[in-house]
Amino acid sequence: MATTSVLEPKQRHVFARRFLELVIPPKIKQPTPNMYDSQNLAMFFYTELSEISEIVSNQLYLSGCSPVTNDNLESLGITAVVCALSEHEERRMMSDRSISENVKKMYVRLIDADFCDISAHFDSAAQFIDDEIRSGGRVLVHCAAGISRSCTLLLAYLMKYRQFDLRKSFNLVKASRRVVRPNNGFFQKLIDYERSIFGEDRQPSVRMVKHSEGDENEDSQDVRLIPDVVLEHAKRVDTNDWRHLA
Repeated sequence: MATTSVLEPKQRHVFARRFLELVIPPKIKQPTPNMYDSQNLAMFFYTELSEISEIVSNQLYLSGCSPVTNDNLESLGITAVVCALSEHEERRMMSDRSISENVKKMYVRLIDADFCDISAHFDSAAQFIDDEIRSGGRVLVHCAAGISRSCTLLLAYLMKYRQFDLRKSFNLVKASRRVVRPNNGFFQKLIDYERSIFGEDRQPSVRMVKHSEGDENEDSQDVRLIPDVVLEHAKRVDTNDWRHLA
């Protein structure tokens, strides 16, 4: 696996704040880690971005670009890769390496933006993953950071072929890679996909809610909808001690 280099002191707080902003939505009070805690949190965040996370033992993996090397793929026995990057991102982030021709590849070309219709790739990506796993292979799904696009495609697979609802799928992935956070538009597509799989008459396991829900003083014009499962994870953060996240 990729190793984590030591961050410079000035980078620690940047990484710490980025991680907290990722797991704690706006409008929820964020804790302020001290210098020592910032070091620990920053290293945790940096390490997760630098490693390949095992989601389903010996079958399914998730990562960003940085650890996608032939050495890492070979050491994990990965036989197929789903790459969720735009062509521009791939040229910029992957130009210094080429994946072995023995590894099967599927490309999902889109950017990480709410308006992108990632659902157009759900069925094909899920089938690609399932076919490879059924044949005894191991699949890595990656995007730029292993946070949004790759996680979204992996969640679609877990719903369609493992018959996990969206909430169970998200909790499973987050247990292994705590920085995952599909953007809000992707989450809505996943909610729609869940209903198409399990039936329109079934209550979706995740719903989009106002993140200021319960705050009577909130300006309604500044309210966005986010997945309730993300809110639940965020609210577990004790503002006096966030360290259980790491």
